[in-house]
Amino acid sequence: MRVPLALLVVLLLARSVAADPPELVVIVNAENQVKMTPEYLEGLFLKKERFWGGSAPVIALNAPPDHPGRREFDRVVLGMSAETAASYWIDARIRSGSAPPKEVADPALIVRLVVKLKGAIAYVPATTAVAGVRVVGRIKRGKWMTP
Repeated sequence: MRVPLALLVVLLLARSVAADPPELVVIVNAENQVKMTPEYLEGLFLKKERFWGGSAPVIALNAPPDHPGRREFDRVVLGMSAETAASYWIDARIRSGSAPPKEVADPALIVRLVVKLKGAIAYVPATTAVAGVRVVGRIKRGKWMTP
């Protein structure tokens, strides 16, 4: 069976687009002046760091586990696959009663929550409008970058 050249090109382009991990921006409330590092971000999302500078509680917001941005965030920031991250939270819940960050599916809702909640931190696709929040980092092509 011969595949028409045009169809082959479309299929190859679709495959390369699907294979590219999404670019993400890490956002905090506009009043939060934190200097973010990947290590600090990891501690916030694994709930090893529970307060901003020792005072305001951290409110970490995650995308759902099946979201491509979540998989990229877990891989780059936490150094975990989706399965490993799920196991981490099962173990944390059993050992210390610690629950994973709240999951919010809609990036626009995530931004609105970060605007309203002083202790919030989250990540959204870089294509999301982020007015009213502060971008503290980027995840692009599988790497952490400063804004």
